[in-house]
Amino acid sequence: MKTVNGASDTCDGHCPRCGSDRIADIVASHQERWFDDEAIIGATTNFRILRCRGCETVYFQEESWPDEQFFGEHKIHGPHVSHWPPPAKQPKPEWTNKLVDATLRNLLREVYGAVNAGHRILAAIGARTALERTMVLNAVEKSSFKGKLKELQDNGVIGEQEFETLLKLVDAGSAAAHRAWMPKPEELTTLIDGMEAFLYRTLVLKSAVDAINPPPRPKTPQGSSED
Repeated sequence: MKTVNGASDTCDGHCPRCGSDRIADIVASHQERWFDDEAIIGATTNFRILRCRGCETVYFQEESWPDEQFFGEHKIHGPHVSHWPPPAKQPKPEWTNKLVDATLRNLLREVYGAVNAGHRILAAIGARTALERTMVLNAVEKSSFKGKLKELQDNGVIGEQEFETLLKLVDAGSAAAHRAWMPKPEELTTLIDGMEAFLYRTLVLKSAVDAINPPPRPKTPQGSSED
C-alpha cells in the first residue's frame, strides 16, 4: 500500500474486469466506527471508491476491521472485505463482444449475469438457448436439438465425440427448463465451459483462421520441399 503524507492513496482491490489483488487508486473514502458498550467490542469500516490502475474501471470497496481480535470463541483473522460490483463467478470472455449476431450477444450477457448472480437454473436454460442459437447460425434447420446436432455432424462441423458432449449439455439445459433442475456450481461451470468452447470454435476461431493470409510458398527447385 502506497502512502502520501501518512494517508493511503492506493490499495489492493478486486477489479470487476482484471480480477483480484489489483492495485487501485482511492478516488474517495469515508470511515465509520461503532462500539457496543455492553459487549465491549467495536469495529472500524472504511468505504472506498476505487479506480483500477490497469483498466481504469471504477468500483466500490468496503473494509471492516474489528477492534477486538476475539468475538466470543471465534477468532477474527484480518478484515472483512467486500466489493461492488461483486467479483464475477465466471467472467464473460472478451471475444463474446465481437460476435456478429446481436441476439446472441444479448443472450450471453444475460447468461453470465445469471451465473454471477447465483441463478443457476436460469443460467442453465440460457446456456441451452445459446447453444441452439449457435446451431441456427451454423445454418442448421432441423426442429429438434438432436436433429440439429445430427445435421451439424453430417455437415462435418462437429465429430462424433462433440456430438455426444453437446447432446449432454443440451439435455442438462432441458432438465433445468422443464424439470426445474438446479445444477451444482461445478456442473454449471462445466455447462458454461462447453457452451463457450462450441461458440468460440464455430463462430470466432473459424473466421479468425480464415482471415490469416500468409505469403505464398516460394518456388523451390524440383524435388525439394519447403518443409
